[in-house]
Amino acid sequence: MAWTIILLSYIVPGFWTWFFARPAWHVGASMMVYSIASFIFFAGIFSNHTRLIALSLFVVFMYGGIFWGIFPTLPDISWEGHLSGFILGVFLAVLYRKDIKAMYPHKNYFEDEDTDDNNEIENTNSDNNE
Repeated sequence: MAWTIILLSYIVPGFWTWFFARPAWHVGASMMVYSIASFIFFAGIFSNHTRLIALSLFVVFMYGGIFWGIFPTLPDISWEGHLSGFILGVFLAVLYRKDIKAMYPHKNYFEDEDTDDNNEIENTNSDNNE
């Protein structure tokens, strides 16, 4: 799955930029960076997994300033490529959300504890209360 996302992040935003962008210079790997950053952010949110959400917040903290690159701020910067990468990252996060949930199943934080011990304690407490 990771190699598919990387390959799609390399190819698809370039085609989208080629089809829909204004006639200007569109050079660089920023389309791929935007695609992967938005995929990581939205994959954490859509999968509803605690560690992936923490990673999403880390991505926002470290790369939060790149969000403004998807808007036309400077005429020399290809915001169309940034926007196409961002949209692809969101699309891939939606597309692979079930696979991500399957890869990272929800775990209880106290898996080592036996539930039988807890039931015995509850039964003992209920016997004492009666």
